[in-house]
Amino acid sequence: MRIPVKLAIIAALMLLLVIPLLLVVSKIYERDNYHEQARNDIANSWTGDQLILGPILVVPYTRIYENREFNKELERYVTSKARVDEQLFVLPDTLNGDVDLQTEIRYRGIYEVPVYSSAIRLGGELSNREILELAQREDVIEVGQPYLSVVVNDMRGITASPALNWNGDTVNLLPGSQLAFRNAGIHAPLSDIDRAALSRYRFSVSFSLRGMSSFRFVPVGNSSSIDIASSWPHPRFEGLYLPSHREISDSGFSASWQTSAFATNIAEKARDCASGNCSQLMNNSLGVVLIDPVDVYLQAQRASKYGILFIGLTFTAFFLFEVLRKIAIHPIQYTLVGLALSVFYLLLVSLAEHISFLWAYGIATLACSGLLGFYITYVLKSLRRGSLFAAAITGLYAILYVIIQEEDYAFSMGAGLIFIALSGVMFATRNIDWFQVSKYKFQDAEAEAGKT
Repeated sequence: MRIPVKLAIIAALMLLLVIPLLLVVSKIYERDNYHEQARNDIANSWTGDQLILGPILVVPYTRIYENREFNKELERYVTSKARVDEQLFVLPDTLNGDVDLQTEIRYRGIYEVPVYSSAIRLGGELSNREILELAQREDVIEVGQPYLSVVVNDMRGITASPALNWNGDTVNLLPGSQLAFRNAGIHAPLSDIDRAALSRYRFSVSFSLRGMSSFRFVPVGNSSSIDIASSWPHPRFEGLYLPSHREISDSGFSASWQTSAFATNIAEKARDCASGNCSQLMNNSLGVVLIDPVDVYLQAQRASKYGILFIGLTFTAFFLFEVLRKIAIHPIQYTLVGLALSVFYLLLVSLAEHISFLWAYGIATLACSGLLGFYITYVLKSLRRGSLFAAAITGLYAILYVIIQEEDYAFSMGAGLIFIALSGVMFATRNIDWFQVSKYKFQDAEAEAGKT
């Protein structure tokens, strides 16, 4: 068997070994899906991700307008008066939010999900200027009773009766936001809004809310200040606005946001929402995700992407041994080593579901490198070569562990690993006369091995 034929066989084996490697990767994704199902089960019995929008003062009103339609009998356009019910959203001039998230872990089988119980206080000030302007419009024929509305994404999380202080008076809050685009929430009818003179009103809403994984808030004030604190030490801040100040430690985190009407353009988004287009208003959020710093499935997925590279490097090392040391290695031996490299990722995930990822990675590395070292000792007929090969595999897995931990630099480090490996192969084969070597038949090595 000449070298070109052997190279073709090695290439075919690598392609075939992609199949078991893909099966292992699919098993990792399957376990990740089970984790997501456990998260959904907990959300069904606890509550899901939470989003708060408000408070907003909602003023229902009725206006008349001219409706121009074509009359088939008269064969001309006819103008008539029509009525339409609409809503005016009055935003707070100032809004202050204080959120305290106390976290705990809930379990479904072997899976764990962070949940939280929060104490929320929203306070601020608004004026009735827009209501006065509305009452003076000629097309407005009726102004209904205003009510203060707060949208809550999952109302099951409200564990106690919310409290509203409106201009020094206690007002009862009722279930439902009374908003067409998202009815989940709370609202309070208000009867003391002055419609004759300009006035200002102070409010304060406080309630307890349970949630899971993430908390988001839509800053509806023309000037908003939001503070979020939690005992969870691994936050990821998300949304359209990053916190202006944050502190993160092992005991938890605290973060503060400051937004203005110039940055959020909140008044226009509220008008669009009152007209029926609320997507921009709902997406105008800030918040935090309570992330799992050691997501075993994500890290295993990252590691598995280097599986074919590890198989390729191992096969390259085998081939160089065949060429340089005149040692014949059978394709079945190539295949068994490739399968052992593929099983590493399966072993990693199965262990990481029960112990820490670092320990699981270390045990899987020692198990696979030990197995390969033992087997290759007999393949290469040398304990020293088998030990060196096992040490090299261990070193590669150690480098891979560093790569998958460094999320921001994983691509650069992976590219560097490939470059270093290619450089090593080129350096080791720099003096080889490949025209002469290509005439060598591996049967000669096999015959020599049979004589010894």
